[in-house]
Formats: sequence, C-alpha cells, structure tokens
Amino acid sequence: MLNINKKYGPINTVMDDSIVSQKQGVKTHQPNVRVVSQMQPIRVLVANAKGGCGKTTMATNIASYFATQGEGTAIVDYDPQGSSIDWLAARDPHLAKITGIAAFKNQNSNSTRSYSLRVPSNTSRVVFDTPAGLNGHILSDMIQTSDFIVIPVIPSAIDIRAATGFIREVLLSRAFRSNKKPIAVIANRVKKNTLIYQKLQRFLNSLNIPFIASFRDTQNYVRASEHGLGLADFSQRDPKDKLEWQPMLEWIELQIRSKQKK
Repeated sequence: MLNINKKYGPINTVMDDSIVSQKQGVKTHQPNVRVVSQMQPIRVLVANAKGGCGKTTMATNIASYFATQGEGTAIVDYDPQGSSIDWLAARDPHLAKITGIAAFKNQNSNSTRSYSLRVPSNTSRVVFDTPAGLNGHILSDMIQTSDFIVIPVIPSAIDIRAATGFIREVLLSRAFRSNKKPIAVIANRVKKNTLIYQKLQRFLNSLNIPFIASFRDTQNYVRASEHGLGLADFSQRDPKDKLEWQPMLEWIELQIRSKQKK
C-alpha cells in the first residue's frame, strides 16, 4: 500500500495551519468551535457536459478544502458513476468530515432540490458533482440551485469545442438569464509547453468569464483520491499545487463573501 505520510507528510485532521493563521492570527491544531447557523449553505456547482474533464477531482478537492476550514461540508453526487461517493468511502473517518449524498440513486423531477432534505442541519458548504451530458432543464435547475459555477476544461480540440457549447448553454439557460451566477473556468490536466494548451489558453481568455487557474497534469490527484483525500488534507503539499490552487481558492472565497453580504 502507498505510504501517504511518507509521500506527502502528515495528514491534516483539522484545519490547515496557514489558513488558520490567516483567519485567526494564530497557529493551532485544535478545531474551531463553530456556531451552527440556519443560513442557506453556499452551493458550488462543478459542471461540464463533456465527460473526462476532471469534475469529480475538482469537486472532491473543493469539498476537502471546505472541510479542512471547519465548514460543515456535503458533496452531492449526481453522476451515475458515483465516483465522489466512492472517494468518500475510502476516506479515513478521522479526517475532516464530509457528508456524501448519492443523488444519482434517486433521480426525479425534484432531485436537484431534494438534497437539502438530507444534509445535516449544520451544513454550510455544498458541492455538486455532476454527470456528463448535463443540459436542458436539469442543467437549468442545477444552476438555479447553485450560488456559483466552476467549469473544468482539458486541453484538447474536442474538449474546447464541447466547452464552447456548454458555456453557451449555461449563459442561455432560463435560470442563468433570470439570475446570473458567477462562473469561472479552470484549465485542467495541462502541459503548458504545448500548442494545444496555448490554443486552450487563447480560447479561455476570449470568453467574457474569468479564467482563473491552470492545473498541471500530475499524479498527486490520483494518489490522493485513492485514499479519499484532497490536497487540502495534507499538511505538507507540493509547492506547485499550492501555487496553482491559490487563485482558485481566492476566487471561491471572494464569491462567498459577496454572497454573504447580500
């Protein structure tokens, strides 16, 4: 079995030191005492109609980040493959807790909203992991149910064309036109010194939506996911991973602060 501690260093079972120090001005290994609020949780939609673009990796790592911040976190898996639920099944119970909802087992006309009946009352962050082929009224319902949208895209001609169509459908959806939501695009599994990445970069920069981060093609995500881990669960992380995720996390926190001010 892979020795995770040897590869990455100790695993965090509470909050990341650097984030605690930013928020509280001190470093501690004690979990925060949180006041449970009945406010609506922040809901993040990770979506792209194209399969194989890294939606589950993105969703599980965002959920891991929220959980290590001390947030009551749930991940709602709408993908029939159930990869996020499998990831949670492999997760050590001593790690920051994440609740899993296997929404794909109960798909119906109200399924995009019924998750709220099944998450713990102290849930403050919800991440939606979505299936390939997402479109039409189901996509519109998920947009309506979410606070902001993250769209991962990988560098290939097929994926760029598919992303163009998906982003167009998001922008033209009934839910988005009636209530615009923040959207960000992430370039995933990239090799930066390639022509196709340069093409992807030009495409993403041409959009009238934020292109906020590029994640390199690395086995760190694969090794972590095998054990139900996200990068945020490690106290010692690859500096390249931290650098790549920083703009993504800053954008997420900006959207949360903006939402909570309303």
